[in-house]
Amino acid sequence: MEMNIKFIWEKYEIQPSDWIIIGVSGWIDSMVLLELLKKIHPSEKIIVCHVNHWIRIDSNQDANFVKEFWKKNWIRCEWVQIDIQKVADKTKISVEMAWREFRYTFF
Repeated sequence: MEMNIKFIWEKYEIQPSDWIIIGVSGWIDSMVLLELLKKIHPSEKIIVCHVNHWIRIDSNQDANFVKEFWKKNWIRCEWVQIDIQKVADKTKISVEMAWREFRYTFF
């Protein structure tokens, strides 16, 4: 997997001075990606983004895990909480669509 990330760096000519924004959920896949990213890019140029959407029962636990990670690793983090179900109900769209639109706006 680390080789794939290095390939992306070379293909897109990402420099150490470039900022990287990574969305993390707190689940293993996004956290592993973040760990790999930290190995090949300066931590002070990484911004972690997390949205606590309150859809799942353990979404607060995920948010707390992400917060503890960035505090421990001194990585900048931008996070927000939103009741995406209320947004979906108010706008009369599906939860998935409301969630997608909010993420795009947030990033």
